[in-house]
Amino acid sequence: MAGADAVVHLASVVSADAEADPAGDATKAVPASTYAMTKVVLELLVNEATHRGQVDGRIARLPTVIARTWPPEPGR
Repeated sequence: MAGADAVVHLASVVSADAEADPAGDATKAVPASTYAMTKVVLELLVNEATHRGQVDGRIARLPTVIARTWPPEPGR
């Protein structure tokens, strides 16, 4: 991230459908929660500001890298 003025990280849990189809990045976002809606809005704002030349923005949708057991283990 050399030269970046800011980095915004929005963590999420990726669905099994997203993992099964990693090429579906052009799929229309239909957020089902306030958390998901704010992530979509932020992505759209970065895209728009980049389009206008106000920022040099990048969006990265990263796959899940940590798997959690369910239900959570006691004490964690």
